[in-house]
Amino acid sequence: MRFVTEGMDALRQLISEEISDLAKELSMDEGDAVEEVIRQETQRVKRELKMVSPSPKSVSPHLQGG
Repeated sequence: MRFVTEGMDALRQLISEEISDLAKELSMDEGDAVEEVIRQETQRVKRELKMVSPSPKSVSPHLQGG
């Protein structure tokens, strides 16, 4: 059982080092580019949702329960 524990610890360390190395490879420009893509996609989804869901003004008075 000790070998399994040591193996898991070694695997965790290796994964941690790999993630750290990948993070170091990302330049600030790449990080900014990723943020920009996320921002643009968020705006696109918001626009699409506005097109799909009717605004209160576009709902027929008969459906408003008035």
